[in-house]
Amino acid sequence: MEDISAQITTDQAPTTPAKKNEATSMTDFIKQQFVNSWNRLRLHLVSIISINLIIIAIVFGMMVILGGVLFSSIVSIAGDVNQIRSFNWEQYFISHPQQAAYGALIILVIVLASSVVISAFSYAQTSILAESKKQKLKAHLKKGFSLIIPLIGISLISSFFVFGGFFVVFIPGVLMAIFLSYTPQQAIIHNKRGMDALKGSYTIISQNFARIFVAALCLGIVESIATNFLPNLFEQAGSIGQTILAFYGPIMSLLVGWFSFAYGIELYLYAEKRTDWKKDQNITWMWIISVLGWAIIVVGSYFVIQNLPSLSQEIINSIESSTNQENPFANLPPLNEN
Repeated sequence: MEDISAQITTDQAPTTPAKKNEATSMTDFIKQQFVNSWNRLRLHLVSIISINLIIIAIVFGMMVILGGVLFSSIVSIAGDVNQIRSFNWEQYFISHPQQAAYGALIILVIVLASSVVISAFSYAQTSILAESKKQKLKAHLKKGFSLIIPLIGISLISSFFVFGGFFVVFIPGVLMAIFLSYTPQQAIIHNKRGMDALKGSYTIISQNFARIFVAALCLGIVESIATNFLPNLFEQAGSIGQTILAFYGPIMSLLVGWFSFAYGIELYLYAEKRTDWKKDQNITWMWIISVLGWAIIVVGSYFVIQNLPSLSQEIINSIESSTNQENPFANLPPLNEN
């Protein structure tokens, strides 16, 4: 049997690779990325399929539970299944607001619970794909659930930077979103927390931006060919092509999605290995821009709240004036019938 794990480990970049002749080796680097990503997906394909089947089962189960709870509640309120359509639901919820709040709370709890479970399985999938040898699913699922709270905290910190940056000429927010995009991988694969995960992501991407960008661009081109160009080609081939597309489409969508995930992990591991961690990466500019952006948000919100009545009246006057301009006869006096 072919040793796929050996292919992955031997193909990995050394810890401190030389950066000479990078322009000439870019093609080899992209080829190696695709080969390593495919080997990584093949190695962990059974685990990935298992995780996705479990996620589908969880989503389906949550939908059945939610549907059952809602249906039983509706029948109990209406009194009979045949009276559901004719029942005055608007009047009922106006007179029983606590029932509407209770229903909304049930839906919120079920959605949040399913989101937490799905997130844990997604973290486990990332953790498994980062390994160079076959792994048991149980240990990674346990790790995925343990990462839920830390990753929520990391997401909140990242959101603070990104949203603050968006309100300062927009471009800083885009840059921050790019530089912090490896934050989850830092937490899941290398067990970093809080600002350490953010600084790690910034360090990796800032030192390897060109290669990450080119690799992501190449993946986007391949995805476009597989999910857009080829299906359009089959559609133009008549009934035979459409028959092939009916089988090809779903399978290709799954494979492309899984391969893209493995490709992203492979690219992250490559960039992380060739990062010089001795270099001090200063993110003070992110703090300054984010704080400035949130100051703009707070001041702008205060201004809007203080001037909301006058702004509302101006909007109403503007609408009325535009309506009168569209109908020039609106302000004319009524005709004298005599």
